[in-house]
Amino acid sequence: MSNHEPTQRMIPAPLAVLAAAGALVVGVLLGSALGGSDDGSSISLSIPSVSPGSAAATTSPSGATPTASPEGTGSVSQGQASLSLSGGVNSAVTFGRLATGAAWSPPPGEIALMWRAPGDQDLRIDGPSFTSQIATDATHTLSFTVDVDGSPIAFRSAAGECTVTISPALPTQMGGTFLCTDLASADDTVSVNAQGSFSATG
Repeated sequence: MSNHEPTQRMIPAPLAVLAAAGALVVGVLLGSALGGSDDGSSISLSIPSVSPGSAAATTSPSGATPTASPEGTGSVSQGQASLSLSGGVNSAVTFGRLATGAAWSPPPGEIALMWRAPGDQDLRIDGPSFTSQIATDATHTLSFTVDVDGSPIAFRSAAGECTVTISPALPTQMGGTFLCTDLASADDTVSVNAQGSFSATG
């Protein structure tokens, strides 16, 4: 009996070894499945990184390219204007449509608008966009062509002869008025006073 008792005490040892080995195998398999390794290193998860040249990287404040604000963009496709002349020419013209290729965007932006009437008659405003009132200058110009006795006569203000007011100045809606005093024709044969209004919408 004294020889049998040690044998009974040694039976659990192999079972314990098998259980430990099984736990090790499970641990290795679980670690492999989760991206770990069987050398004792910790399990890590792979997180995609964004390279500096990717689209996401360009949205960072330091690398983003400035874009126009919603107030700085806009387009118009239709509109009308009116013109009344006195002085060397007495005439009234209604420009019933906006010419194709019109460009308009609120400040900071550009104006390149032309309204047309029958014949060769037109009214143009060109230059950097603005709000409120300005006098014409080298960059802000107002010009128009009207028929006088069947012949077109052109006028262009770029030296303060006209004041132009724009209101409203929205992305797809603009309008305003103008007033000109002693504006000479392009061929310098006649001078007029002019006033009128204009509008354009998207």
